[in-house]
Amino acid sequence: MAKVQVTVEYNGFDVIVTPKVARVNQGDEVQFTRKGIPGRMKITFHEPRFFSKDSLDDRDDSVTVTVKLSARTTYLCELFDNAGNRVGSADGASGGAFEPGGN
Repeated sequence: MAKVQVTVEYNGFDVIVTPKVARVNQGDEVQFTRKGIPGRMKITFHEPRFFSKDSLDDRDDSVTVTVKLSARTTYLCELFDNAGNRVGSADGASGGAFEPGGN
């Protein structure tokens, strides 16, 4: 069981997810970190059946891969300012994805 780090950053124009595609195995813990602006982050998984929760935000910054992936799955990243206004998002190809880790 590995820990996988994903950074979600707002650079003033775009939401940048690093790495864009992370390789994960069943049992891995994925930790999301927000950078760039004060506010909050929300991550929504398009195929939540693979994960320990459907979505997460700054209150719970990690998720566990509960089912072995058979193909790529993506997620939506949204960043909000302190007033709750959405300042940017990234989804699918422009957002982040997970692929099977190979074990």
